[in-house]
Amino acid sequence: MICSVILDRGDIARGGFRLEASFNLPGTGVTALYGPSGCGKTSLLRCLAGLEPDARVSFDANSDRQWPRRIGYVFQDDRLFPHLDVAANLAFARDRALPGRGINIDQAVDGCGLGSLLRRSPASLSGGERRRVAIARVLVNGPDLLLLDEPLTGLDSVASGEILAMLQPLVAQIQVPVLYVSHQLEEVVRLADGLLVMRAGSILADGPLAQVLCRVDLAIARQDNTASILDGQVSGHEPDYGLTDLSVAPGVTLSVQGMSADVGSRHRLLVHARDVSLALDKAGDSSILNILPASVDTLEEIDAFSVLVRLAIGDQFLLARITRKSRDRLGLVAGATVWAQVKSLSLMAAYY
Repeated sequence: MICSVILDRGDIARGGFRLEASFNLPGTGVTALYGPSGCGKTSLLRCLAGLEPDARVSFDANSDRQWPRRIGYVFQDDRLFPHLDVAANLAFARDRALPGRGINIDQAVDGCGLGSLLRRSPASLSGGERRRVAIARVLVNGPDLLLLDEPLTGLDSVASGEILAMLQPLVAQIQVPVLYVSHQLEEVVRLADGLLVMRAGSILADGPLAQVLCRVDLAIARQDNTASILDGQVSGHEPDYGLTDLSVAPGVTLSVQGMSADVGSRHRLLVHARDVSLALDKAGDSSILNILPASVDTLEEIDAFSVLVRLAIGDQFLLARITRKSRDRLGLVAGATVWAQVKSLSLMAAYY
């Protein structure tokens, strides 16, 4: 379904803001909304939720799916009812759900790990605990569309990891579209199927996650944390070394440290462009375990000193950020055959 949103808050030259965004909203799965602070991500969610009365929101009239009317919104500041304990907060949402919609309270409690918190007040909870209650409450209410506005804001790495691990199975269970706002690539890669890149009130790119991340023409490619993802299947383990082998293309395997996964399961690898080096010949004696055959697809100068190289590895793409001198010294051009080198310790696995 194609969604269109327009919100006009006055002359931009005088400090106003105009949001004009059109994008595809799949029927299920997570679509990440990614962009710098102030680009309009939260405003877009508020428009979809009906919280901006001046906004104009429309959808493709030719779609055979109806626009979601019941919208669940998890705000950055939780917004739990302070006078109700956790159990009562969940019951409030359950009592206003349509019959047969959403997940029941027991499922929400188990899925969000709230069993020991039910009789506690919101004021007595940690930030991560409050966020888990807010997510559970929305899910119990049975939304047609779930909006998550930077749900990990203000949380430490432990709490963030717990919520990401919690969200994955819950999102798969509810089978509704999810729009997830973030400016952290690690979150996006862990959860998202699709990616919307936003800047200054407009959608610059809209598509499958792996494809959009590898768009060298986007500003996202010029960030220090520019990264790509590789999908792979676990083909084996080396327990003596704590390594897992992940097949990403026919005959191409990556060694990843610290994974605990069943053989045959599929995973994504987040590979930062700064962690990929290139060579014309395959190294012999080297501490780098991952040396992958690749071909240069595209080269893009991203500033006065560096170049972003998009590499084809089978039917997937990998980004490498190198200096202009390295490009010139290697004589890299589109179509060239190279070896991409990635340290095992630099890889991050995302489970799905």
